[in-house]
Amino acid sequence: MHGQHGIYLFNRDRLVDVLTKTDYRDFGKEIFPASIRAQHVQLHLFDGYWEDIGTIGAFYEANLALTGDNPPFDLALPEAPIYSRVRFLPPSRIDAASVRHSIVADGCRIAPGATIENSIIGVRCIIGKDVTVRNSVIMGADEYETNGEVYEKPLAGLPPVGIGEGSVIAGAIVDKNCRIGSGVHLEPAADQSDAEIVDQCMVRDGVPWSSRVRRSRMAGGSPPSRFSRRNWPGRSQLPTYLAYTAARLGNILRAIDDPRVRPEDRHDVSVHCQPQEEWV
Repeated sequence: MHGQHGIYLFNRDRLVDVLTKTDYRDFGKEIFPASIRAQHVQLHLFDGYWEDIGTIGAFYEANLALTGDNPPFDLALPEAPIYSRVRFLPPSRIDAASVRHSIVADGCRIAPGATIENSIIGVRCIIGKDVTVRNSVIMGADEYETNGEVYEKPLAGLPPVGIGEGSVIAGAIVDKNCRIGSGVHLEPAADQSDAEIVDQCMVRDGVPWSSRVRRSRMAGGSPPSRFSRRNWPGRSQLPTYLAYTAARLGNILRAIDDPRVRPEDRHDVSVHCQPQEEWV
């Protein structure tokens, strides 16, 4: 196997000359050999830490290797520290959770009862109560959702960004801005190498990779459309429904009282729920 960093410095005129006078397209097989024969070529020998992460499996293994007791690459060497991009995020908050052999980035909220082992937790990760994350790479989120978005997204069938209460993520990669509902179990089968599970999740090199949305049929999504003995929210779900209703009413009242809204533009409004057969 041959690996390279992919960093090359060319004299512009020489490179243009090679590309215009030949039909070469491949650097490794054509341009480099021809340049070595006819041009002055130098290289820099690098014998430090380097990993080829050109596949899902290699990316997964390289990340998890950094969580061990003796990682192959130390991110905090005083002689050569690694500085991440400044985002001015708040520190991560961890409430009565267990975190072992893991790296947690800035701006995360990890709820009580969560267990995180041998994993990478990216920026702005929201991890719910009693969630288990093992041997996984959670990429995080590009931005926080507002309280209004958290309560309104379920109307569109979407759980909030993050990992919902009671879910189990093991041996997987969860891409950025992914929505995983409550009670989801994401773990590879022992004999599964490559597979297309659904359009939001695939398996590559034996590693589940969730790139979009995972929906849960458990409680914690949108409120029911009507109340009956069958779909009346239980005691654990009632606070979610009440908080959602309060947020909606608050937004409506603020719009009504907003002096920037002209009287002729104000309409009768009401809080309603879209008919759904099940919670998302």
